[in-house]
Amino acid sequence: MYGLAALLLLPFPVTGAIMLHQQHLATRYWRTLDHAETIMGLRLPAGSSVRFFDEERTHLIEIRLSGIAEVRGLRLTGRILRYYGWRNVGAIWGVELAEDQQVGDLPCRAGYNFDRLGTVLDDDFVVQRCVLARTHTLLGLALPRGTEVTRGKDAQPWQFLLPANAGVLLPMLDTTAPPAVTLTLAADGRLTTMASAHGQTIEVNGISLATDALRLDGREVDAALAAPLTVAGKPLEAGARVRIDLASGAVRAP
Repeated sequence: MYGLAALLLLPFPVTGAIMLHQQHLATRYWRTLDHAETIMGLRLPAGSSVRFFDEERTHLIEIRLSGIAEVRGLRLTGRILRYYGWRNVGAIWGVELAEDQQVGDLPCRAGYNFDRLGTVLDDDFVVQRCVLARTHTLLGLALPRGTEVTRGKDAQPWQFLLPANAGVLLPMLDTTAPPAVTLTLAADGRLTTMASAHGQTIEVNGISLATDALRLDGREVDAALAAPLTVAGKPLEAGARVRIDLASGAVRAP
């Protein structure tokens, strides 16, 4: 506000020069394509705008498509963001899907805007994160529509953030995970952790447990009690940690 007021007090030639300089600063890192062009392996339609990090235009960071476009077999729209280091994946593309569609091995939902990256693809266009467009079985779990799936890689586990309106059956615990929890699974399908910041509970062997820091260690569940419980004659308050042997049902305080 004050900057604009000060600008208006300047002589017109000076004001015009400043405005032209500001327009130059705003556009010098952008290039609009006057014809279809392939940039970094992506075939882009005419009218798309490409943004670079540097004035020499060697470091691409953003593409704004001129409309719905098919890019490497996917129907995309809006922005394509380029990140050069994301988790343990390395360089990725953050894209906006024009419609629900199959992206490699995952049915992905359009309109996902959990953060500015949206659907995340690696350089080979293998989906690294998306929201499921329909129920999909993965690592032995029938994940509901709306689950955010983050692909595991190497030592990095898979993560499933369940939607707010649906849980999922967990055969390894013989129970159902509540909505809006995050499940972490190893590549072989072993559940390793469950986390939530919303106070949900889960029943395991008839015992009510908190979901904010549940761990599965082999055939034992390590979690905090969601309600008081007497273990081996000793009363435990809600919040106390217990270990449950899934095979025998035995409960002990660690």
